[in-house]
Amino acid sequence: MDRPGYISRLIKSAVFPRFCASCKAEGTLLCSPCASAWQPKPITSPQLVSSFNYADPIARELIRAWKYSLDATAWAHLQRKLGPAIDLLRSVVVDHAIEAIIPVPLHKQRKLERGFDQAEEIGTYLSEVLDVPMCPLLIRSRTTGSQTDREMSDRVRAMEDSPFRMRDDHDVPKRLLIVDDVYTTGATAKAAAQVLMNAGAEEIHFYTLAKGG
Repeated sequence: MDRPGYISRLIKSAVFPRFCASCKAEGTLLCSPCASAWQPKPITSPQLVSSFNYADPIARELIRAWKYSLDATAWAHLQRKLGPAIDLLRSVVVDHAIEAIIPVPLHKQRKLERGFDQAEEIGTYLSEVLDVPMCPLLIRSRTTGSQTDREMSDRVRAMEDSPFRMRDDHDVPKRLLIVDDVYTTGATAKAAAQVLMNAGAEEIHFYTLAKGG
């Protein structure tokens, strides 16, 4: 555990009150009545499964609270709504004989600032529920900054010179599931996939918490 990051999150939790992402009642990021009423639907395409639509204000608020306010309770709330997408993802894993889960890594400086890597957290969770090993094969060799508030063209341009490279001395399985938090233009996921394909992967699928920008 990253102890400085953990202490920082405890302090933030004590100093800054939480408000429900739906009804704005004080006390938690998602109150029990709103959590019960919230029934998000997965988004799927031929190679992508996402649990949430990023245009959904509850999903967006929880993801942002986890990433930028470092509130781990947001991830706990999100996990409780992953069931339908996990069922779809399990079919992908079985039908395509997925051999490994590959998280899209943060740059080491960004991970140090946050105290965790959200894609690794998601990958670890999926590895456990899908019984597929997580293999951190990629390194982000340069930072691209936050993509969240950029125009679409700027996001694509930031990925033209791939920020990813392979870790040394790792065999690459043929059929992979790349995991990240949000899929917008797909530029980040595609840049990661290209590095893996160049290293020997033959079939790649994607999972993200949310799709859209």
